[in-house]
Amino acid sequence: MRFELSPIQRTWQERAAAVTLPPDQKPAETIAAASAAQLLQAPPDLLALTVAVEALALSSPAGALTVALHATTLWSLRQVPEAAGLMGAGAIGAYALETAEVPRLDGSHLTGQAAWVAPATAEGVALVTARAESSHLICAFGLGSAGVQRVAVRQSGLRALACSDLRLQGVDVVVIGSPAPVVARVRLLMAAVCLGVAARALETALSAVRARGGTDVASVSGPLADAATEMEAARLLTWTVATAETDLSVGAASAAKLAAGAAAAAAVARVADVVGVDGLRSGHACETLTQDVRALAALGGGSETLRAAVAEEMSEQHGTREGLWSQSLSPR
Repeated sequence: MRFELSPIQRTWQERAAAVTLPPDQKPAETIAAASAAQLLQAPPDLLALTVAVEALALSSPAGALTVALHATTLWSLRQVPEAAGLMGAGAIGAYALETAEVPRLDGSHLTGQAAWVAPATAEGVALVTARAESSHLICAFGLGSAGVQRVAVRQSGLRALACSDLRLQGVDVVVIGSPAPVVARVRLLMAAVCLGVAARALETALSAVRARGGTDVASVSGPLADAATEMEAARLLTWTVATAETDLSVGAASAAKLAAGAAAAAAVARVADVVGVDGLRSGHACETLTQDVRALAALGGGSETLRAAVAEEMSEQHGTREGLWSQSLSPR
């Protein structure tokens, strides 16, 4: 694929590629490593951050997603002067990756439950979609605030992500605004994580072929080529969407996550074909990749939610918006 990155975008990509994140690394250590690589300063543009997150995902999808959600929180808080004091030294940004059930906002206080908040740390700052009187809004608050109870969630994929469900009772929050810009940014960066998983899966498959002396290249070359083609097509879509930073839409970001997620799933399936029964062993790269790609597909908007967002945007662009679309949930 030919996509001309600017010198500064290439620099961000190279910085991230030089960082190796252990798969079981804690969020604080991951953020420290990203900070040391100068990946947490305000990025020059969204594409620079996107290619950096993709590069980080080669070593740790959970670590890459941790950086992506932290960076999104930082970006969101910069939009609202009142939120400037929330992110103290050492605080890690988090985001509620599930919006099927959202808490209720009364004035500046939040009550209810928020699901799959990640990375959830004691001194972190969370972005949560909340239901107000006639709309949905993104709210920010400290995870150590009064009225916040964290319940750790154990997941098979993205194990180092540190997810929690939150029980909220009258939590004082800062309202950030419409969920759409934040949702779009998160989905785009999750697409970048999926691309990193796809690339890692193809590398794993090729390594397995070489380890066997290349005797079965002919039998696997077709499927591997198909998976590589899907990955490059998804990368082109994702990077193109990232270039439209000021006009980034939920529909476009959802399309990128759909394509990148499908490419990652296809690449992981090829690993299973090449590796065979060895991939079923606990701790094998094939098993880990399979669990990670399933988690990425489920969080931040499942396939049906993503398709609905894409269809809704298409209907608006073609002037055919009708009652069915008007009933959709704002965070979508």
